Amino acid sequence: MKPVYFDHNATTPASPESLEAWIRVSKHVYGNASSIHSPGQEARREIDSARQSVASLLGAASPKEIVFCSGGTEADNAALFGVMRAWAGGAISACTGRTAHLITSAIEHPAIL
Repeated sequence: MKPVYFDHNATTPASPESLEAWIRVSKHVYGNASSIHSPGQEARREIDSARQSVASLLGAASPKEIVFCSGGTEADNAALFGVMRAWAGGAISACTGRTAHLITSAIEHPAIL
């Protein structure tokens, strides 16, 4: 019997296209994208290109709207703190005319709780 994988919340098998891109970049683009040397600048161009591709795919107004995170916990924190900052600044309650509430449940990922 062929196994079936259902835990896509944890990780997902890579598509052939993304795996091919990852292998290409892993073999040839090894610089720190924050560095000013040539390998770093090449890495920065790859990240900027990926950011542009994701922005186009999602219909973002600008690639600057796309934020890459190191993993799920960092992404959860960025999203939650962004929403809380918007609430604290009054942006959300001013738009809706309602008091802001942050609701969670016991089945959330530990990064949320």
